[in-house]
Amino acid sequence: MILKSRVVPVAGQGLLFAAFIVAIVGALIFSISTSSPAKSMPALIDDSATVVLDGTPIMNWRSVTPKSRDNAVVGRTRVNVKLATAPWLGKSGRIYMVLPAESTGSIKVAWRGNGLLLDGQLVPGGRTLVYSGTIRDKRMEDVLEVKIEADGVRLSNVQQLRFHFEIDVE
Repeated sequence: MILKSRVVPVAGQGLLFAAFIVAIVGALIFSISTSSPAKSMPALIDDSATVVLDGTPIMNWRSVTPKSRDNAVVGRTRVNVKLATAPWLGKSGRIYMVLPAESTGSIKVAWRGNGLLLDGQLVPGGRTLVYSGTIRDKRMEDVLEVKIEADGVRLSNVQQLRFHFEIDVE
């Protein structure tokens, strides 16, 4: 930011007053330029190389007892998560798995990572931390053991869960 000013000599203390104003404005500009930057918006991570290893999970009733009031269906699958993290190489950040609220019914997804990504769980409209630290590789990869639970009464025949990953760089 460039601030142009013109000092006009005025009788007596006018020059001193003008110098004082220039000093205050200069201090304000320095303060603004050295303050911490505003928190950035999360960036979408390219996860297009991610593969579901076991195909579409088959959902089974959690309880097979006819008198049970448990309407939950449960399915399991493995997902090879591949995140293209080259744009953030060497930077410190937090990576989140996101499940948009577009899903219908009552769904809960839980997973266990194999070391790189943190274990966690999500519901539609949620965002869960899966990694925090320095991005050391151009591509981060982990296999997640995923468990999906849904209300079997409200579940449609086929439903896609559209996860994605976001990063907040520190």
